[in-house]
Amino acid sequence: MEDHVSRVPGRAFGKESPKPVLQGKGWENRGSSFADRGGVERQARSGYKTLHDMPVPTTTPRAAPGSGAPRVLHFRRLFSLRSESFLYDQIRELDRQGVPNQVACLARLRDRERPFPTLSLLRVPERARMGGRVAQTVGSGFGWTEADRFLWSLCRWRLRRALRGREPRLVHAHFGPDGCLIAPLAAQLQVPLLVSFYGYDVSRLLAHSRKSWERRYRTLFRQATFLLAISNHVRRTLLALGAPPQKIVLQPLGCDLERFQAPPPSTRFDGHTVRFLHVGRLTAKKDPVRLVAAFAKACRELQGQRRLELTIAGDGELWQATLQEVAREGLEDRVRLLGSVPHTQVRELLADAHVYAQHCRTADNNDQEGLGVTFIEASAAGLPIVTTDHSGIADTVLPEESALLSPEGDVDAMAVNLARMARSPEQWDAFGLRGQEHARASFSLEAVTRRLRELYARALDSGSEDSPRSERRRLVSA
Repeated sequence: MEDHVSRVPGRAFGKESPKPVLQGKGWENRGSSFADRGGVERQARSGYKTLHDMPVPTTTPRAAPGSGAPRVLHFRRLFSLRSESFLYDQIRELDRQGVPNQVACLARLRDRERPFPTLSLLRVPERARMGGRVAQTVGSGFGWTEADRFLWSLCRWRLRRALRGREPRLVHAHFGPDGCLIAPLAAQLQVPLLVSFYGYDVSRLLAHSRKSWERRYRTLFRQATFLLAISNHVRRTLLALGAPPQKIVLQPLGCDLERFQAPPPSTRFDGHTVRFLHVGRLTAKKDPVRLVAAFAKACRELQGQRRLELTIAGDGELWQATLQEVAREGLEDRVRLLGSVPHTQVRELLADAHVYAQHCRTADNNDQEGLGVTFIEASAAGLPIVTTDHSGIADTVLPEESALLSPEGDVDAMAVNLARMARSPEQWDAFGLRGQEHARASFSLEAVTRRLRELYARALDSGSEDSPRSERRRLVSA
């Protein structure tokens, strides 16, 4: 789940000044120096390689006594990546619903675009920054050398010291590797540990040192109170990895649906031009090249009947390949590539389009969609959808009711569905309405967050009788 496009073009990493709450030793009150070079986020896209084995207890965690203000500690090494607006929205909604939150991270990105008052940056030792050690460890590759073991142990020790008097009642790690890193601290604090899995961490990540990751995940599965899967596909993958079924909870991502509401697509149709839209990073798992190829076939099939146009918002490693495919098909006058766009422009693009289209597939490196937030946003905007039957997408759309699905990798089948949707403007509003109903029933940010609060309360109940009843009630009674 790392592919939603939402950034301001031209913004440099590390130019923003975080405002951490914790001011004790070991905490940084200024922009992270290793984020200033702009390489951390690029490396984070390429996947994690290794992570040292960390022994953790297998006993049920106990809730720590005390009444520190931050009750839930969220841990994400890089906060907030441009593709992880869903995580920022989720934590802010928890705040709005009365759950005290704090985020701990090693690098802070986009603090002006996504402000968060109770966020703390952990200062990494200067010596560890030398030779790219931090960029490697924080970003693309977990090392398991003695130096890496020492670095992560030191980070946890400093975080533990800074939390004295502010101990959380619960730790929520976002992504599997982050759960592995923070698990020893949760054990020291004797608080429940929840770990959310978003797709990348059970697909592409496992292509690197699969046996090592399976071993580390088994250790994590034993300690974690609950394992949160954002889709049924992720849930099935966790089961295949050996996660205890009773610990897995289906917890989808939420979306602020009101933000994307727009008039029905038929109201902006002129009777001739049909506008398709793709939003997302240009990566193999979203395969914009195959989308352009299918779009070209649909254009030829509807020659003289409809004019089809395609807007692609996003950037990534397939930018040049997509441009080349557009040129090869002679579609320069019908296909626009916008590059990355801010979230406000995503809403505008959805409100202007007639149909949302994306060709998702399992990439050669096993990268897969976890859920597909943009499909929820497109449904919230009332758009019919043309996509593939891939991974968690089946949870976000209703086949033949809100979306037309084709087998992943099948360009001809997708071309047929694109042409079918372009020929049937009378069906757009009905498809869009069913999508909106499904999104409201399953992915409302407010409702999803209420379920998360209930899960927090269950975790506290299962942790220990030492956890005050009033604390558990407060998590579910905002």
